[in-house]
Amino acid sequence: MKVLKWLGYTVLVLIVISIPAYWWLFMESHTPSSAHYSIDMTAVRRLADAGVVDLPVAIRVETIGHLLAPETFVIAGGAWRNLDMPVSAYEIVYNDHAVIVDTAFNADVAKQMGANVFDDAAYARLGAALATAQLIIVTYVKRADGQEILFLGDVAWQMRNIEEVRERARLVTWLVGEDREAVMGEFVELHRLHTAEPNLNMMPGHDSAELTRFLKAGLLTKGF
Repeated sequence: MKVLKWLGYTVLVLIVISIPAYWWLFMESHTPSSAHYSIDMTAVRRLADAGVVDLPVAIRVETIGHLLAPETFVIAGGAWRNLDMPVSAYEIVYNDHAVIVDTAFNADVAKQMGANVFDDAAYARLGAALATAQLIIVTYVKRADGQEILFLGDVAWQMRNIEEVRERARLVTWLVGEDREAVMGEFVELHRLHTAEPNLNMMPGHDSAELTRFLKAGLLTKGF
């Protein structure tokens, strides 16, 4: 009986210790007081339009693969259900040339990252597009019809990171070597910008719902 009693005490102590550890590793996501970024869209648009002869007529997307990750890894405090995280590349189409935004990953990297889906045909089309692209960039795009798209890349994996101003789980930021304070500062500014510029379309790095919305809205065209 004494052994069971001490075993019970030990389990209780472990539970008490694990609660704050779990909160710290998987739930906490405070707004930093030091890191600060400011995005002046007036200046961005002025620079983007300076000396521009023509603007892109379309933006195409190739989704090369899909990753699965627990929601709480992607958004601190989230559930443990898996989120679909598409890995995509974008082709900015002009009348006489194209520009590639992001380059996704190849089959070997997909396997290393545990991708549950990899599209060989899409990767082949991406490879062909990369061979003829004039530029390969990570950037902001204004189309000829006036639509503006800000590609967020891996700054924000999901739009909820921006909407809720919540970082990835601390455990994840440790594993990938991310500057948590700096990224949260970027989230704060992107959230402000999202509120101030509701017509500025933000495309997160791996958000299945946003990718579907962009396609339905005609902001993106599927396939290179």
